[in-house]
Amino acid sequence: MNKQEAQLWSALGKLRGLASFDIELFDLIASVGLLAKWQPEPFVEIYKSPKSVQSQLLAEVLADLETSESKGLFNAASIKLLPAELIQAVVYLVAEVEDFAQLSESLLKWISQTTGRRSGEFMISLSLAELAAALFAKEPAGTVYDGAAGLARLAANVPHKDLELSEINLSVWSLGAKLLKLNDIEANYQLRDSLVAKTPSVKADLVVMQPPWGLRLHPQQLKEVAKAPYIIAEKGQTPPTSAGDALWVQLSLFHANESGKVLLVLPPGFFFRGGYDAKCRAYLLEHDLVEAVVALPARLHANTAIPTVLLLLNKAKPKEQAGIVRFVDATHLGSGKVQCVLSADEIVSTVDLVQGKQPDSKHYKEVLLPDIHKNNNSLNVHLYTYKDEVIELPSLEEELGRLAEAKQGFQAAQTRLDELLAHPLLKEQQ
Repeated sequence: MNKQEAQLWSALGKLRGLASFDIELFDLIASVGLLAKWQPEPFVEIYKSPKSVQSQLLAEVLADLETSESKGLFNAASIKLLPAELIQAVVYLVAEVEDFAQLSESLLKWISQTTGRRSGEFMISLSLAELAAALFAKEPAGTVYDGAAGLARLAANVPHKDLELSEINLSVWSLGAKLLKLNDIEANYQLRDSLVAKTPSVKADLVVMQPPWGLRLHPQQLKEVAKAPYIIAEKGQTPPTSAGDALWVQLSLFHANESGKVLLVLPPGFFFRGGYDAKCRAYLLEHDLVEAVVALPARLHANTAIPTVLLLLNKAKPKEQAGIVRFVDATHLGSGKVQCVLSADEIVSTVDLVQGKQPDSKHYKEVLLPDIHKNNNSLNVHLYTYKDEVIELPSLEEELGRLAEAKQGFQAAQTRLDELLAHPLLKEQQ
């Protein structure tokens, strides 16, 4: 932790008791941060002003930004409803900032560590973001698309020239857009529902996405989705309510260009479930779009212990990979009691496996499409990779103890039997 980050953490601690650590608080900090970055002189005036007028001044300046710098990004009216003590504490916190990109990074860390399980709903783990960046480090993309961007950590981390992003949740979009601007990252970041938005393909070089897992759509949404241009499984028919994961896969392919690639962060169920998911997998395999499937360890996300699986698609697989799917088992990696974290070496090792640089590893397997068809098109990594059989040997000391107890029990039973057999009444009957 560098000096500025330590100062920011100390300032954040002063907010305890003034507000709960939720996305609205972090949005306020980011808003004031952008004000200080874009309009330093008005910010200094607010900083020097007494607590009694800071809220009013802040609301007025943010209202000006609303109509000029970034329309729709700031909610100036809500500032007046917040406690004056909180406004002052946030202003003083931002006054400590020297590097606004560092503020953006610190906010991401704060959100991850203070909002608990809820943070997993709108931000990706640092390990996954670093793994995605490493996977595409040697082939930077022109346009990167993410239709469920959240706080945009995944898309912003991979090498890119242009970012095309969408998010359905207003508060998440607002904070995500501010974090990008604090970090001087340009993006076309839209507030919309990607699954039903009637937009043409962005023709991205790379699509990266961690969509909401197991999303269930209501009947009206499903009717709209049935007409969407990205549908490839049972085209023209209304998808079932359980089609969420498969819909994101199809949307990703739609927004990739003719030679584009896709990286999706998905739950394990999509890779072996029947029904609509199976039909989607069949399409992917029939068109040889699956490049690799990577099983990652559990607890990578803050909000669930469900293991993570990466699906890598490629619309232009090289000839040497035609008809082949690479399966990587990385479930043995990572450490951490609460949330699993991948080390830098583990990320490098995983990338090497995905790229086929360790063909003899027991955690890697190249499988031909016919062999996958024999398994009902299942893409479950553990069907194809070696799995260590864990044999737990009993404790010799414990087993000897159980044997001694059994001997004592037997001896007691034998003594009781001998007593019964020696009883006079029993002898008379004999």
